[in-house]
Amino acid sequence: MHKVRIYGEIVPYQDGWVVENGFCNLTYVETQLAEAKGKDVEVGINSMGGDVEEGFAIYAALRRYARDNKAAIVTRADGRCSSIATVVFLAGDTRIVSKYIEPFVHNAWTYQEGDANDFKRISVELEKVNERIAKFYSEHTNLTYEEARALMEEETFITPEEALNIRFATEIEEVLRPVALEKFKTKNSMKKDEKSILAKLKEIFASEAKNVEVFTSTNEVLFFPDLEDGQSPKVGDKATIDGKPAEGRYTLADATVYVFVSGELTEIIEKEDDSDDEIEALRQENAELKSKLEANEATLNAQSEEIKVIQAKQKEYDSKWNKLNGLVSEVVVDDKDDKDKSPKNKDKKVGLSGAASKLKV
Repeated sequence: MHKVRIYGEIVPYQDGWVVENGFCNLTYVETQLAEAKGKDVEVGINSMGGDVEEGFAIYAALRRYARDNKAAIVTRADGRCSSIATVVFLAGDTRIVSKYIEPFVHNAWTYQEGDANDFKRISVELEKVNERIAKFYSEHTNLTYEEARALMEEETFITPEEALNIRFATEIEEVLRPVALEKFKTKNSMKKDEKSILAKLKEIFASEAKNVEVFTSTNEVLFFPDLEDGQSPKVGDKATIDGKPAEGRYTLADATVYVFVSGELTEIIEKEDDSDDEIEALRQENAELKSKLEANEATLNAQSEEIKVIQAKQKEYDSKWNKLNGLVSEVVVDDKDDKDKSPKNKDKKVGLSGAASKLKV
């Protein structure tokens, strides 16, 4: 499994802001994903949060990688997992916290300078961000939108147990050394009907680990509460989506289709390889599209030639119009001269009739 690190503040700047300097951005994450070369990835997170849009972009990059490579994404809170870093954390198919890590959620905030109008505008924008994040939480956990808003309003540290209960996390990591775990065992001192504390703990965590999730092609989450980690859904299994029994058809990232009736998986339709007939149909469709494209190009060329003819005629008409304007000016002068009773103007054509005769060129 390839390791990816998201350490430090999440910033929108793409040049020179990298993990080594205490910052992380989309470019750095995409570079690490490219190095994974399609393998499953484990994303270690130790971040106070940062830029909202950059956080959502990193979430999307992780989910696209999982979809395109049919890979599993494991997110693990190595340290702080706060603010928009919690959105990145929820990109995991498996999401791990330790008993010492408490994810932190709160309302969006920003720096702002300006007058009263500026503060009114930024208040509206922040509220939209709050709505978007709360909706995201409600779609990826067992929280309702209202519950998510309440946790954000109270600026809440979510304990590992609470994170597991609300499906914010899918697993609590055991970080004790094996030597420390051995202290829980009692050798040869227990009755046959007694269970060791360690065995009881294993039973508890095993029962809580029944939370297989399957992502659809649209990033919806099908939750199978009766399956243990590593099991694949089969016909007859129950599932919910957004807290309600799954109903209808859901297409997965690998094009497999699950069909549900009242929350029960009734049919699994595997993706079929393209047959020769389908390939031939695609080729014919491609040929038809090519033919249509060539016909459109011919029509376009013909229309282009028509436009050139029209433009030439327009140029000719413009020339005649300019001549007419000049002749009208002469008519004005001729009309003035016509008022002169001298014999020299009696035979001269005047007015529009004179202009018309001059147009015969």
